[in-house]
Amino acid sequence: KYNEQFYVEEELEKQLLDGEQILWRSKPNFMAFFMNNSMETLFIVMLPYAVAVAVGIFFNLRSEAASTAFLLFSSFFVFFSLLVSVVIFAVWGARREWKHLEYVLTNQRMIICTKGNGYVYTIVSLKEVKMITMRQGGFDKLFNVGDVLVTVNQGKNQGVCRILDIKDWEDFYFLLDEKMEEVKEGVRQEGQKQEPDMLDGLKSIL
Repeated sequence: KYNEQFYVEEELEKQLLDGEQILWRSKPNFMAFFMNNSMETLFIVMLPYAVAVAVGIFFNLRSEAASTAFLLFSSFFVFFSLLVSVVIFAVWGARREWKHLEYVLTNQRMIICTKGNGYVYTIVSLKEVKMITMRQGGFDKLFNVGDVLVTVNQGKNQGVCRILDIKDWEDFYFLLDEKMEEVKEGVRQEGQKQEPDMLDGLKSIL
């Protein structure tokens, strides 16, 4: 059962724990995802060739060779063809990655679903979340989307889990913050319940 808007539901359900419920799920906005992830690559790929074409045109214009017009036309044609090919390849790659990308929030964990050689899940327990922040870049403002950056404790180290280019980014931020506090409060209460048991155990030993 495949859903174009969301992930393979049966595969996602296999990752859920007993009593775990999906509270929120979303995909990135495709245009914002493409612009944010592909424009830098397009710029890096095309800039050297654009500079080479510009330099060639400059020297051809300074010369009075009869082939100047042909060289100009050839340079523009090759540049345009290369640009179109790179854009098509970038759109195809971004579409392929976007199609299998989904963000999921449950009452216990945050799950990022992707697909490489198989189904890949980045799973973060809400107990491990240290801090969350919001941001909105230039392309994000254009498409009215935003990002949520989740700082996660990983032993002695910290990592950042990125929820990118989502439409309801503010709603997700406040929902994640609420559920994170609920989970941490549950952990604190569980710790408080265990303290009397530990004291009773020490008294019986003494």
